[in-house]
Amino acid sequence: MVEKNYDEAQGGWHTQCADAARRIAAEAFDVSDDALNAPNRCRAHIALARQVAMYLTHVVAAVSLSDIATAFARDRTTVSHACRRVEDKRDELIFDMQLERLEASMRREMERIRMAELLEVKGLQTSDMMMQRGRAGLFLERATPIIPFRRWRR
Repeated sequence: MVEKNYDEAQGGWHTQCADAARRIAAEAFDVSDDALNAPNRCRAHIALARQVAMYLTHVVAAVSLSDIATAFARDRTTVSHACRRVEDKRDELIFDMQLERLEASMRREMERIRMAELLEVKGLQTSDMMMQRGRAGLFLERATPIIPFRRWRR
């Protein structure tokens, strides 16, 4: 296996993981990317979506807190707080079930990113068919009836 230093490359591994987590959390919480990437504090549901994105990046992608802080333009202690807060909210059954689904989506996205990296290392190009298959899989998962975050939050 070829080892790459993903930190040095623009659009590297940690950035791709953070971007994937942001997309997944933004869609699940029904917030815009601009709101999720805002540099200031904002409404509680937007802050929770950002915290879930940080949590997914740390837990599923195994990215360090410092690298997540850089990717989200936050402090390392903020990322640590976000991970603790999400972990504490997992005591709520509905939140835990939703988070498990988001973790599964993140794992699939990680597989897609790894496959694209592997094809790039081998000098191949990612086929449109594989990309469409990945999007279709995510679409089918979203089509499963679940309680969206925005319906049960207070």
